[in-house]
Amino acid sequence: MRCKLHTPNDDYVELLLFRNVSNANHILDRMLQGEFSAAFLQAALIPDLFLTLVATSKAVCDMQHASMSTRNLFTEIVYNMSATRNISKALKTFGIRENTAQMLVIIPHPQSSQIDNIRLAINGEEIPLTVTSVKDAFDEEAVKSVYAISEKELACGTLVDSIATRMACRDVK
Repeated sequence: MRCKLHTPNDDYVELLLFRNVSNANHILDRMLQGEFSAAFLQAALIPDLFLTLVATSKAVCDMQHASMSTRNLFTEIVYNMSATRNISKALKTFGIRENTAQMLVIIPHPQSSQIDNIRLAINGEEIPLTVTSVKDAFDEEAVKSVYAISEKELACGTLVDSIATRMACRDVK
């Protein structure tokens, strides 16, 4: 799914969702070697694509203003999903692991060769991105735990609102 970002240059991003991935360890190794121009996220921690677009838009703007907190755009996207300033913790929490079975891939400034390369590399089933497919992939209890969201808080707002607030307030000093 191609989405327009809310950035000064009206950048685009391609989003791919995979399930039943059997070679996450291989993907992780290749990602760490810089073979992919993409961010790889744990799909179980993504309740709504809006949050990934916010994280990606912020990362692209930070890159354009030379104010990134991490070394590259792709780790910046993963880091921006977090409510903490601890980069290492954010990358370990939201990035893929050796046993990740469901992943969301974010490809900023997508080119067809990049998309094809990722599709060929991942041994898993690509799922069309819909509200339902994203909700089917996410684990609500894991998300509440990662973001420390209580039932009391959800009584006066949505899960996505709570996460977006935490993401936005992370950098407030």
